[in-house]
Amino acid sequence: MNAPPNRHEPRFLAAQVGFTLVELLVGVVILSMIMAGLLAALRSYAVTGERLDQRLRQEDENRLVLGFLRQVIGSAQPISEGKTDSRRQVWFFGGERDLQWVGVMPARHGVGGLYRMRLSLASGGSEESLQLVLDYAPMDKPNNDAGWLTHASRAVLFPAVRGMAITYEDPKAQPPERWLRHWPHPDRLPLRVRIDIERNGLPLPPQFISILGRPDSVTGTGIFVIGGG
Repeated sequence: MNAPPNRHEPRFLAAQVGFTLVELLVGVVILSMIMAGLLAALRSYAVTGERLDQRLRQEDENRLVLGFLRQVIGSAQPISEGKTDSRRQVWFFGGERDLQWVGVMPARHGVGGLYRMRLSLASGGSEESLQLVLDYAPMDKPNNDAGWLTHASRAVLFPAVRGMAITYEDPKAQPPERWLRHWPHPDRLPLRVRIDIERNGLPLPPQFISILGRPDSVTGTGIFVIGGG
């Protein structure tokens, strides 16, 4: 004869199928760890993408600014100051951190033709931050206009740099004196200009800029124009 069914047996089996409180807590902890790992991975991916975008924007900015400098410095003209003595002085003043010259400004946004220009460093608002700036004014004043900077416009090429060094190649000198920190020859232009810029703690590639319209000396009026307006 079969034994009568136990009324408590189904309730006992149902209790064995569920999870205990400890098991639920362990599951929640494991799920939280997995979610934290996923969030950290997503955050790291977002930061990496932002840094990559910033690096690409900076490289584009470097390319545009350095290309512009190669163009305007390479167009330097041997224009004299209009002196009456026998030794004509070219309007070109080269220092280690400052360069002034007459060159051709690209014809963009209503700007073009011969301009006085000055490349230099200016204060960027803090002791460790400098700005690379270009001052420029059209050649509508006498050649010996000493106060041209008072009516010049200014463009900030790089808003933050650590430093800049400029050297000048003298084609008539022998190595190692071929590259000079200051241009000492008032009657002629250098063969090339080298510009080294440090930005965000990293040096940019050195720029070797050939002076395309450079004669060996200045005679007569001293005016030699390429594409001027």
